Amino acid sequence: MTYLFKTRQYMKDYNRDKYFIISDYVKDITIEEDNLDRAIKKYAEELETYGTYVSKNAINTKETMYDEKNNPCGYVFTAHGDFRDDTKYRWTKQYFEVYAHIYEIQNAITGKA
Repeated sequence: MTYLFKTRQYMKDYNRDKYFIISDYVKDITIEEDNLDRAIKKYAEELETYGTYVSKNAINTKETMYDEKNNPCGYVFTAHGDFRDDTKYRWTKQYFEVYAHIYEIQNAITGKA
C-alpha cells in the first residue's frame, strides 16, 4: 500500500510565545509499506531529516485526528526538536505537536494501492 502523510507542526500552548515553528515546514511524505503501523514507523524516521523527532512512546500514545465530519483522518504525535533560545544564546530541546493527515493512495487506472 502507498500512504501519503500531509504534516503540520504546532508548538505546545505553553511554548507558543517563546518559540516559533513553521507549521508547513515538513513536505508531503509518501511511504510504500504493507500496513499503516509500519508506514508510521517509516514516517517517524523520515521526519528526522527535518529535525523532528518522534519517539517510539509517542508513536504508541498517538491521538486520533478527526475531520469535520468526525471521521478518523490521521494522528497527532508529540515530537521534539532543537530551538534557539535567544535569552540564553543556546539551543534547547522543545516539544511540539505533529498533525499527520494520512491518505491511502490508489492508482486511478488499476484501482490498486
